[in-house]
Amino acid sequence: MTDQQEQRKRQRRSLDDGVAQQPSSGGTGGAGAVAAPNPIVLVWDLDETLLVFNSLLIGTWAVATQNPAAADDLRKLGQRWEAAILALCDDHFFFDQVEEWDQCCLADIQPHDDCASLTGYNFSRDGFPPATSHKGPASSDKQQQHASGLRPSASSASQAPWVPPTAGGSPVTDGAMGDAHGQMPSGPRLASPHGSPACASLDAAMLAKLAYRYRRIAKLVSFGLHALGTGPQRDEWEALYQETDAVTGGWLRHASALLADCSRQLCDSSAEDREVVHVAVTSGQLVPSLAKLLLFKLGAHIAPTNVWSSRHCGKAACFDLVRRRFGPACTYVAIGDGMEEDEAAAEIGWPYIRVLLAPAANYPAQRVLTWRPEAATCGPGLPFTQLTIGHIARAAGLPPRQRSADSFEVAHGSSAAAAALSEPSAMAIEAS
Repeated sequence: MTDQQEQRKRQRRSLDDGVAQQPSSGGTGGAGAVAAPNPIVLVWDLDETLLVFNSLLIGTWAVATQNPAAADDLRKLGQRWEAAILALCDDHFFFDQVEEWDQCCLADIQPHDDCASLTGYNFSRDGFPPATSHKGPASSDKQQQHASGLRPSASSASQAPWVPPTAGGSPVTDGAMGDAHGQMPSGPRLASPHGSPACASLDAAMLAKLAYRYRRIAKLVSFGLHALGTGPQRDEWEALYQETDAVTGGWLRHASALLADCSRQLCDSSAEDREVVHVAVTSGQLVPSLAKLLLFKLGAHIAPTNVWSSRHCGKAACFDLVRRRFGPACTYVAIGDGMEEDEAAAEIGWPYIRVLLAPAANYPAQRVLTWRPEAATCGPGLPFTQLTIGHIARAAGLPPRQRSADSFEVAHGSSAAAAALSEPSAMAIEAS
């Protein structure tokens, strides 16, 4: 048995017992690091910001790159991603069971977990989901509904009203709880009202069984893709990543390089001994969003406990939960591509960096005029592959630092697609 096989065997044993150690990322703000007090908190959107998925499915990417002939191929690429994400979620993350009882973040369900050992626990015979589940027999409509959880919501803010914390509550101990890097505390706490309203129909026993599943999901995410799937599946995941990175001009590699650069260098720009924490707030459901962290190679930078889904409560509510998690003394910057996160950042008083699929000149002028100047360029925004640590430092009010040539080359490469994204065009993008 090789050392790698022995390591995987030990990890499997740890998973069976429900106990795992957070992996170290090797950087100051990675998924396994413990952040210093008052960190620099970067709040990222996922789809069409740190990764490209939905725009492949709906054809926006083909419009942005002025390549309508490739629209069908790009849509098929998006469909392959959709199938891969769903397979990972259903085969390993109980998504077909927990979809109806979606959570805003992992901390929301933790109070219902009695921390019992999961060694030998039979998830297939514990009576979950309950007989009252609305899943019913499979159909094409239900499959479409199942897949919709992977995609960003058109407007999650309208799904449910924001429920404020109780009067006098502490910004650190209320709501979605955790330490500076998202370690969830022990002890009783009222369940958060920010997830699916269907959770209110579950009794204590069912909530505990739901919590067991989310605990297992968190452990699996912390171990990474090498502990999941078959060899052919992992080959397909890697092929999807490389193919998508190529057609998007290095977007995916740029995301990983930029997150790593921010973790290493933004803290050096600060006069204080501070660290960088990456947070993801997405309008997709929580479980598929955690799967995306793995498949798009973002798990080394974003802890699973630092992912929030705004599906049922909206971005403004999630931003408030993030601020309560880390405290008001931190430096916050929000980065995304949508109007909802822009408005949420303005409401909470955070600088906002707008990510575009293509230069602003490609967008309808009347639409661009409705955008408030964003914090990186004091203009309408910029394509993600042009976003640098200098832009983020400027938005955060920190002295800018230039990225190394090697880091820039790794992030961008020299592809023609990357160059094409930086050139204005006459074609306007009607949707992003």
